[in-house]
Amino acid sequence: MERIESPGLEADPMTQIVVDTLNRLDLLQRTLEAIWTRTSSPYRLHVIDDASEEANAAYLRERQEDGMIDSLTLREARRGIPANWNEAATTGDSPVVVYTNGDVLCPELDPDWLALGLDALARFPDLGMVSLNDPLCTARHAWKVIERRDGVTICDRVPSFFLMVRRTLMQAIVIPDVGGTLEGIPIVADYRKIDRAWSRAARAGGYVVGYLTRVYCRHIGLHSVRTSTDLSAWAAMPVDSRTLAPPEEYAG
Repeated sequence: MERIESPGLEADPMTQIVVDTLNRLDLLQRTLEAIWTRTSSPYRLHVIDDASEEANAAYLRERQEDGMIDSLTLREARRGIPANWNEAATTGDSPVVVYTNGDVLCPELDPDWLALGLDALARFPDLGMVSLNDPLCTARHAWKVIERRDGVTICDRVPSFFLMVRRTLMQAIVIPDVGGTLEGIPIVADYRKIDRAWSRAARAGGYVVGYLTRVYCRHIGLHSVRTSTDLSAWAAMPVDSRTLAPPEEYAG
């Protein structure tokens, strides 16, 4: 696989951010608002709506007309998370693609989260993708930590939320149909299988994968709670208001 080397990544004027969504308009609005207000680095925003109810489509059309969304996919029939990943790989032409879902909040930092991710990719040419970690994904049993670098933890796989991927790596494989749905929401197995598939592809191409250290995104959707449908503990969990970092016992 041809590898994108580090020069120029941090200066790329229009990194592509791809957000996918399926209904849950209130969560989508919070996700997009966080991107708009907490991302100072230049970017282009592409939103994939996977056949949501009309309220979602109407809101997204309005934001595109306002110039807040650069490009938009509105599907008439649901195709699922794998199709979203495959579309993200071919959207735009920047060397790095950022993928996330419409129920995840990015942190408020200076320099911003995007600058930190691009800097990590620029400093470590063998890093194929880097994520803003999720508090509940950081349990020690979830990943095998391989090494720790300056601002980046290298591990055996990486979660697909606010995930910054070198475009050549995204284009290396086509994600097959996996998993299913739970009340219209992709089940966790979708993400786990996709995470593993991309991580395997990265290693096959000579890359390592990891996540930014002490920088977190925060899931606000039901399927983000891995083992329970009771959101009370999750909603009450204290986090740092800027980095969205969890308490030490969640940090892994």
